[in-house]
Amino acid sequence: MVVFEFKFSEEMILEMYRKYHGTRKLARFETPVRWIASVMLVVLAGLLWFLESYLVAVVMVIVLVLFLSARRIDRWLLKRRLRKSPHLNDELRICLSEEGFSTRGSKSSGELQWAVFTEARLLEDGILLFEGPQVFRFLPFHTITRGRAGEAEELVRTYVKESKVFAHR
Repeated sequence: MVVFEFKFSEEMILEMYRKYHGTRKLARFETPVRWIASVMLVVLAGLLWFLESYLVAVVMVIVLVLFLSARRIDRWLLKRRLRKSPHLNDELRICLSEEGFSTRGSKSSGELQWAVFTEARLLEDGILLFEGPQVFRFLPFHTITRGRAGEAEELVRTYVKESKVFAHR
């Protein structure tokens, strides 16, 4: 049995989403594509300004600003939704065993069989467990209070069909 204990905090959730975004299929292409698209939008806005299409040029600049700040907007929206969660700042205890996944907090508890998890992404510093395409949990190794990271990885590799190893970004 491997036990993880941590606070379900805003920082923890933001870290979980950073890990998720870092393991997406096209994540390594995101930054170069963002830079190329930004340069193209700047050139297009400049060309439109030069052609005296001021309104369209201003709209292009607004689109560029929104495009470049999309991650910040996502984080802001996520934080805003989290503040309304009754589970925010709850101390969680998550156990991985041969029987499955169990969680206990001061406000809730539950058990899941391994068959519920459709995918696992093994990172250098933790595990992302998926219950479908967009429902996931991050279990950071530094929060293990009983057992070892290797034991957690072995359980996940044994019981989750789609287990992939990712290098830490």
